[in-house]
Amino acid sequence: MHRSLDNITYGSLIIHTATLHTEIFRRIVFTFVIAIGGCTDHLPHLDRVQAMGEFRVALVSGVHTYFFEPRGMLGFDYDLLKAFSAKHGLRLKLTRVESVTEALKLIERRKVHFAAGLIPVTTNLGTRTRFGPSYAMLQGQVIYRSESARPRDPTDLLDAKIATAAGGLGDLALLDINENTPQLQWQAIENVTSEKLLVQLSTGDIDYAVIPSIDFDLLRLKYPHLNVGFNIGDMHAAAWAFSKHWHPSVHDAMTDFFLEIGDNGIRSKLWRRYYGHLVSFGFVDARAFLRAYVERLPRFRERFIESANKVAIDWRFLAALGYQESHWDPTARSPTGVRGLMMLTRATARRLGVSRLDPNEAIDGGARYVADLESRLSPSVPEDERIWFAIAAYNIGRGHLEDARKLTQQRGGDPNLWTDVRRHLPLLSRESVARTTRYGKARGGETVHFVRNIRRYFDTLRQLEPIEVQTPSSRSQYGWSSLRLP
Repeated sequence: MHRSLDNITYGSLIIHTATLHTEIFRRIVFTFVIAIGGCTDHLPHLDRVQAMGEFRVALVSGVHTYFFEPRGMLGFDYDLLKAFSAKHGLRLKLTRVESVTEALKLIERRKVHFAAGLIPVTTNLGTRTRFGPSYAMLQGQVIYRSESARPRDPTDLLDAKIATAAGGLGDLALLDINENTPQLQWQAIENVTSEKLLVQLSTGDIDYAVIPSIDFDLLRLKYPHLNVGFNIGDMHAAAWAFSKHWHPSVHDAMTDFFLEIGDNGIRSKLWRRYYGHLVSFGFVDARAFLRAYVERLPRFRERFIESANKVAIDWRFLAALGYQESHWDPTARSPTGVRGLMMLTRATARRLGVSRLDPNEAIDGGARYVADLESRLSPSVPEDERIWFAIAAYNIGRGHLEDARKLTQQRGGDPNLWTDVRRHLPLLSRESVARTTRYGKARGGETVHFVRNIRRYFDTLRQLEPIEVQTPSSRSQYGWSSLRLP
């Protein structure tokens, strides 16, 4: 019984006690650990990891757990792991794995200390693995091809070819409903990503894929012919996993860390940063984007890369901006008179010394304009937020953006956080609010939509045009290990 409790522990405990005073909560966790752990003095402490100086983690591959940028490596779990490592003075060493089961095998074989990557908490791990505090909630979804009839409940899945990742959220979601639908069958595939499942669905190899909703939110623009049938199973907590052979001090350190980043808002900030822009999208728009990617972008791709490199920004950001502005059409013209592939005004093009109708010059001018706007932002805006503010200023102008930042501060928000400022930008369209600002009325809601679209297009370009770490030395820079299971 103690082992069963130990498996579900900390995944749900932290969620249901999140409103308790931090010190009271810590005492509850400590008492709970002692009660279920018995005598644990013989188990290795966190001090052993610190003495080694290296924190080894199996990171499950995903569109959100990590990705490479020109300025470095980013990702929700990656950023959290970096913060945890820095807190304890450890060098982060990562091993990329394709699936949850592969990550957990590395733990069992004591090849890594932790496994991370939005791993769903489960009680089916036997006696060798346990979970830390939950830091997210996940929901499974049934994905189908849009030309097929939409499945609306588990009975619609009977006699169909269903696939999911073994040991992943989809597998758990199907197990959730299996008691009420015992005749339901599915294939749990080892070492498969959500995207590989969507590829199989696209080619007709399977009828339905069951994956985490957050994965499909990030991938769906790339697969517009696929859609959500229904949410399946219970909500599952996600947590880092580690071996039960470690002393409770390891779990205590994890608990302290997640309490700290919950109290100071870092966890919420990172969540909004990576997932806050995910909203519903149009099927027609998605198809148009992919068609333009194939038919139009190749003509301008090298120019986007060259111009972006000159000003040290990600070329995929620049290309996403160009698509939002003109759909990569160099002859585009708006009703307000802005023209060209980057939709520059006549005054901006003149100041930059470019012809806005020449696509190569327009791209170069757009890159320099974004870089200039970013350089003029307040130094208080952090590095990882600056690009979104610069793109907002590209659309609405620096003056109106500064008005929105002041409004944000006046109303208790953080003027240096895009997710806070975007909530206040639409207020600029209200006459009563605009009268109190320096630059007056503006269509701030359109700018919010503008930036959100660019983030979605960038997400898709990031998947279509990944930046790979090419050399052993550069891989070492990001803390990657070559460790693989035999």
